[in-house]
Order: sequence, then structure tokens, then C-alpha cells
Amino acid sequence: MPKSILIIADTADTHADAIESVLKDKNQLIYRLNLDKEALSKTSFSYRDNNTTIYTHQGRITTCEIGAIWVRKGFVELSLEERESETIDEIIWRNEWNRSLLGLYHALSQHPWISPLPLVIKADNKLYQWSVAREIGLKVPATLTSNIKQEIEDFCNLYGGQVAFKLLHQDIYRNEQQKVVGFYTNKISLDDLAQFTETGENPITVQQYIEKAYEVRWTIVSSRHFLCRIESQLSDSTKVDWRRYDLPRTPHYSMEPPELVRLQVDKLMEVMGLEYGALDFIVTPLGEWYFLEVNSIGQWLWIEDLTGLPITTALADSLCLLNQTYSLKENPV
Repeated sequence: MPKSILIIADTADTHADAIESVLKDKNQLIYRLNLDKEALSKTSFSYRDNNTTIYTHQGRITTCEIGAIWVRKGFVELSLEERESETIDEIIWRNEWNRSLLGLYHALSQHPWISPLPLVIKADNKLYQWSVAREIGLKVPATLTSNIKQEIEDFCNLYGGQVAFKLLHQDIYRNEQQKVVGFYTNKISLDDLAQFTETGENPITVQQYIEKAYEVRWTIVSSRHFLCRIESQLSDSTKVDWRRYDLPRTPHYSMEPPELVRLQVDKLMEVMGLEYGALDFIVTPLGEWYFLEVNSIGQWLWIEDLTGLPITTALADSLCLLNQTYSLKENPV
């Protein structure tokens, strides 16, 4: 009997909507588990004697009816407003849901995932990413993560008094004006370190600032490569970090990579065990490729819209193949 493809996301996830639409066109059985608070308030979950059953508006499904799994969101996460008003009961509710989900994922650990959740969580660590990238020969900007002020100042001096400051974990915050903000990569100088104290600070991450000709968003789906050249240097808003979107002034084009870098990226994905990744590169005026990071659940729809690269279809095709292979393995003809 055919298995259902399990999509783990939230109700407002347009990427999950896109994949679900293509899978429906391919007549695939789909079950979507949304992890936002509103969806989970209408979801029933039962674990008993190693059997897990989920009930939503789509109906009932058990672990033995699931084939391939695509994860966009693995756990219950809250918006900033929800976190600020969370009660003790709501904290317990969230924690118990997340522990129950861990049990579900363990029960599904032998199923084909894009990508296996433990590897997705491991790959979220940029220090690990940079270590693997260097080991396989990719160029990575010189990097320091430290809370030792003198060490940070020396690093800054070593690279001309100005370096890139970035966070290892992205989140949203409310500033002094009560405006919701996020933090992007910024250039900092020695003057910016004046308020950094000698003790008690958290480690910060600084990198050699690499001059750019352009940037590349490189999406990989099961060994298929989709590259987008982003002309980030044409807009003052995006010169340091293209995520300060200025799409009308930053043309996006599809492109092909150098063969050596392609082989290195294939090796990176193999070592990290990822079936999907959205990688960011800097290309210098001399044509050198510098790896910045890989997001194992990164977004792609805007790239697809601007370039026509068929990333959604490729991801849906991979899920169909994994699901078919697993279904045949479980129910041989």
C-alpha cells in the first residue's frame, strides 16, 4: 500500500504550500503536520506501546502509514509576541509538545528524510559548518569566536581594522523603541568594541571582511545544483548583507559554478549528511569563491520566482522517489 509523504511545517509556510501543491499534482498521498499554536490546538496525538497516531482535520495517520518526510519546522516555536505573554501553562504545553514530537521523530528515524532531523540540527551550527568546509578545501573567511577583548581587537587589527560581525543564531528582538528587529551581518571597527568589557560578555563571532564582486545563493536538492548570482553590490542596502532585500536594484541570474567548487560542495553535503541545503557564497573581484554558510531548511521561492530555477519541482521529485522506494521496501511486490 502506498505511503503518505509527511510534511512538517506550520500553517503559514508558503514553501510547504508550494511543495504540497506540486505533490498533489503528482497524485501523491500527503499528510501535513503544522506546528503553529493554532494548528496544534486542534491536533490530537497518541503514543502507546511504541505506536504513534496523529489526528488533524486531514484525518488520522499512524507512523506505519508514513513514508518519506520533509521537515521545514521541527518543533513548536513562538513569535516574539507569544513569547512575551507566555504563561506557565503555555510553557508546559510547548515543552510537552516538543518532547512528544521528539518521540515521534525517533519512531520515524529509519524513514527517508529531507533531511534527517538530527543532521539538520547539527548542521545549524556554523562553527561545525566552517570546520567541515575547510577540511574539504573550500575557502572560508578567517574567523574568530571569542569573548576575550584583546583577542578580538588583535583580530580586527590583523584584517585592516574592520571585520564582519555576525550572529551564530538568528532571532528577532524588540528594541528600545519597541520595534521588532533582526540583526544582519555588519562591518565593525575597533571603535565599535569600546563598550565590550573584559569579563562577562558572551562570545561574539567576527570574520575577515571579503570584498565582493557578487554573491551566490546555491540550492542543492539531492545532488541537483541550482545557482543564483545575486548582484548585491549594485545597492548600498545589500552590499554587506543581501538579506537587507532591495530586489529592484539587485538583479538575480541563474549560473553555473566552477567544477572544482561543485565537487567540494557535493563533498560538503555528503559529509554533513544533507539532502537539501541553501548555501551562501561570496565571489571576489578575482573570481575566488568563499563559503559563508549552509541553511539546511533555507528558503528558495524568491530565487525561483526571479530566475525560473525549478527548485520546488526538484524537491517534490526527490520526495516522490524516496517515498516510492521506501513503500516498495516495506511492501515488496
